[in-house]
Amino acid sequence: MPFLNDLLAKGKVGCFEFTVVDADKDNYINYHEPLLKPVKVGGVIAFDNTLWFGSVALAEDDEKFNDPIMGPIKQNGYDAIKKLNIFLANDPRIESTLLLIGDGVTVCRRKY
Repeated sequence: MPFLNDLLAKGKVGCFEFTVVDADKDNYINYHEPLLKPVKVGGVIAFDNTLWFGSVALAEDDEKFNDPIMGPIKQNGYDAIKKLNIFLANDPRIESTLLLIGDGVTVCRRKY
């Protein structure tokens, strides 16, 4: 997050209309808070891969968690994406929707 920290240090607050997060999934939730500052009210933060192969909608005991090609879907980001989705759904500062494009894109509009 050095680039984001540099922007904030330079006073870049409320000047962006759109940002995209497609980084290491384990830190997605850590990007949300600092991104609210440079994104103006009414601006958008988009998080990529928030369906995580559809696994975030499966029951914990679903056999589909073991994909024949990808291996165990619950590994490598599943917990982080699930936690992010729950967090975003409950953050009163944003309105969010999950777009069923590719592996899912969550679009968040900053309300205040």
